[in-house]
Amino acid sequence: MAYSIGDKFGMLLIVELLEDYKALCVCECGEYFIAHRGALRQGTQRSCGCAHTSRGDARRAKHAERCNAMIGTTISHWKVCSVTPIPSKLDVCCRTCDTEKTVSKAAFENGLKHCKVCPSTRAIHEPEFAKQFKTATQENGRVDIRFGKNDTRSNSQGLFPMHQLVAEQGLGRPLNDSIETVSHRDGDPSNNDADNIIINFNIGR
Repeated sequence: MAYSIGDKFGMLLIVELLEDYKALCVCECGEYFIAHRGALRQGTQRSCGCAHTSRGDARRAKHAERCNAMIGTTISHWKVCSVTPIPSKLDVCCRTCDTEKTVSKAAFENGLKHCKVCPSTRAIHEPEFAKQFKTATQENGRVDIRFGKNDTRSNSQGLFPMHQLVAEQGLGRPLNDSIETVSHRDGDPSNNDADNIIINFNIGR
């Protein structure tokens, strides 16, 4: 194929024929660009690269628009609190403790696992949520829930007292450890029925 100055391929106009089967072109954006003539003929080189950049900018703008529209959206126990400059990434926060983390948009939409920082607090208001965790029975009969070592209210082994959780579910809030303690009405630490739980207020002691 013969090439001539003035031939146009896509957004590129040939202004000079060079050696090694190349051509100096000017792009519609105003940039000069050296292209291989075969690439021009085959259509694999249609611009100086600005067209690709423009498509990328358009995709990023579309992504940002979609992600911005998701701020405030809640799925399970997580809420989108902000967007990130990274494509397809969202900043989400736990609805109980406000713990934040960055996840992919797909992972958020598919449903994230529970927050590991506050399961014992979340379980106060969502009794069914606590049922997914295993329990451990101590030698004295006391039953603990394995909320995990990341839970801020569990002990170093990741255990939280079942009787305390039952008491807190009745109150609708965490216990004030400085003045409130829990005991069992019948003295049996394995009996954590709500009717068997007593909250003791130790004010002035």
